[in-house]
Amino acid sequence: MIRNFLAFIGLVSLILVAVLGYKSSQVLTGFDPQAKQVYTTLITDLLTTKSVTDATVWKTKVAEDVSAEDVEDAMKAVANELNISNVGELPLSADVEAKTGKPYRFVKIFMFCNSVTAAKMMDYRDSFSAYLPCRISFIEAQTG
Repeated sequence: MIRNFLAFIGLVSLILVAVLGYKSSQVLTGFDPQAKQVYTTLITDLLTTKSVTDATVWKTKVAEDVSAEDVEDAMKAVANELNISNVGELPLSADVEAKTGKPYRFVKIFMFCNSVTAAKMMDYRDSFSAYLPCRISFIEAQTG
């Protein structure tokens, strides 16, 4: 009797998995063809990091022998090559130091935007404006 009950639970579980798989494929119908991969990566990163902010941010290290000025110049040059405007810079560490009187690790946030792309995004859905302009943060690690 226990064996039959466990077999029944297994059968119900298999049916649920099949139904959920079918429903999830239907939900993604109409999305961009790469949406499944993007969302899969997002969920995997979220489960790995346990942090929604870490899962939605790309990070890269800068070589120790590269100066902050060189990084800033390179970001601005690449943006210019791609016809993306630098619409603002927030020297956060300087502001924190001015307000607290204490040194703070280097943090500068750049705001880049291609206004034509931004307009297309907002024409599609106004809520995209909350994600504009695109931000690139240049941050000294807490460990230096």
